[in-house]
Amino acid sequence: MRTRLNKPDGKDSVEEGQKDLKRASELSPANVQPLVALADTYERQGNEEKAREIYGKAFGVDATNPRALSNHVYWEIYKSKSRNIIDYV
Repeated sequence: MRTRLNKPDGKDSVEEGQKDLKRASELSPANVQPLVALADTYERQGNEEKAREIYGKAFGVDATNPRALSNHVYWEIYKSKSRNIIDYV
């Protein structure tokens, strides 16, 4: 999947890449990859709440996808007051 996260002139354009990833997820709602990649961009930007939200959506699309599963569980545990993994399994 090609997005505009990096422009040819070397300047990053995360917002444009995020738009591309959102559009890709709309065009192929059963494909979890654009959602995981989108959540990754929010996480790298430090926007934890948005990353958590999008990882949750990705998990909802395909709970068997390793990246969607691991990131969703990580953020749910990280943001919860309880560190008891049993609550999430």
